[in-house]
Amino acid sequence: MATPRATPQNLFGPPPPDIDLSESRAEGVLAAAGTLMPIATIFVALRLLSRTKVQRIPLQADDWICVASLVPLWGYFVVVYYLTQNGLGRHIWAPSDEQLIHYFKAAFASGLVYFVALLVVKLAVIALYRRIFTMIKPLYVCVFLTIGFYIAATTTWLANCRPISRHWDQSVYPQLPGNCVINTYAFAIASAAINTAIDVVILLVPVRPVLKLHMRTPQKVLVLGVFFLGSFVCVASFLRLYYLLPFSHGIHNVTWYTSTNVTWYASTNIIWTIAEICLAVVCACLPTLRPLLHWTLQVLNTTIRSLLASFALRPRSGSSSGSGSAPLEPEARTKTGATAEPATIASSERWIPLE
Repeated sequence: MATPRATPQNLFGPPPPDIDLSESRAEGVLAAAGTLMPIATIFVALRLLSRTKVQRIPLQADDWICVASLVPLWGYFVVVYYLTQNGLGRHIWAPSDEQLIHYFKAAFASGLVYFVALLVVKLAVIALYRRIFTMIKPLYVCVFLTIGFYIAATTTWLANCRPISRHWDQSVYPQLPGNCVINTYAFAIASAAINTAIDVVILLVPVRPVLKLHMRTPQKVLVLGVFFLGSFVCVASFLRLYYLLPFSHGIHNVTWYTSTNVTWYASTNIIWTIAEICLAVVCACLPTLRPLLHWTLQVLNTTIRSLLASFALRPRSGSSSGSGSAPLEPEARTKTGATAEPATIASSERWIPLE
């Protein structure tokens, strides 16, 4: 005998009268993913260009780890696309019960991919610090915190529900045996808070070694400013944590999977999750792009100077020494037969080098 399914209305009650079940936020989610993820990929490509073509040095461990971060990054895009096809961005009463099962399966997978993506990016940043700075102990602390946290979070995510299918089948098969040990909503909030704290710790690691560098204060501020661009990741992490709060409404039993209208509210959280991962990749690449930026400015400066010089030396059409007189010859003969030097440009017409 087949196990009876529960419809969304049986689980969550009838939809409120002021809700339009046809509206969707899925397009906004896909637009965010389709914009931010290619940008992150471009920055990784620029990093490789800076290292191999401008500096002409072999790729180091931090470079390869950063390249590896693109795998879970685009894996998350696949998961997000699958989520949008099965109810993400729509009101919980709009998808079919079959779509809800697929949605919660993808939501379970998204947590695993999210943990892997942030772990790899954070290790890329720590490896970059190890190559630039001589400090060891602070980096060991960061490695221990990062790897330890994500191993614990992934293990908890996998082992929370028994059987593991309880993660997704409870949405339409609430009567099936099985349970989840911890409150998944509380776990999501706690893991987001710890992740934000680790971001802050990693952000502050370069401060002390940079302040000890033998350079002028403005230069130190500039260097710290590059590293502190990683604060955007902290902001995205905090906003992701903030947008988890709607899941606190209507929690049933031990999981936010049955929170009221979870498919609708989750769309904003997913957007900030995408922003967090992509900004982490971009900020991991920024400190390595200075040689490429310097080379680009040199090329632009040379090109502009060449164009200005070409324009300034171009003879003016129709110019003459007087009315009805013949145009000047490019080279004038002196009385002794020697060739005079061509006339130079007046000082008021000279260009200024862009240096």
